[in-house]
Amino acid sequence: MKELWKKYSMWDKISIYVLGAMLAVMILGLILIGTYTSPSVTMTTPLGPITVGGLGGFDILKNTSISDVLKADGFAQLKTGIVFAVIFTPILLITSLGIFGYSFYLKKEKKVKA
Repeated sequence: MKELWKKYSMWDKISIYVLGAMLAVMILGLILIGTYTSPSVTMTTPLGPITVGGLGGFDILKNTSISDVLKADGFAQLKTGIVFAVIFTPILLITSLGIFGYSFYLKKEKKVKA
């Protein structure tokens, strides 16, 4: 395994590290969304008071849009999970693919010069 790791260039290793960070951020974001539970709220309706609550993060996101949750007050854990899973994950993926593409370009350029 060490011999295989030594064959990778510096840019390949950086790309693998960024990809690993992307996976960690995505998993952390999904954990934050999945473990969020809304507090119970009593709403008054024409039929009488109804207690609504205990909705999970994914249940809230099914019924509302992401922008509504990000604009609302509260939901700190849910907002953090959304930012990690929805915003940071694609940014890190594109960065990792860009670094890998640059590494591939450098290898091709080296072969052309040789």
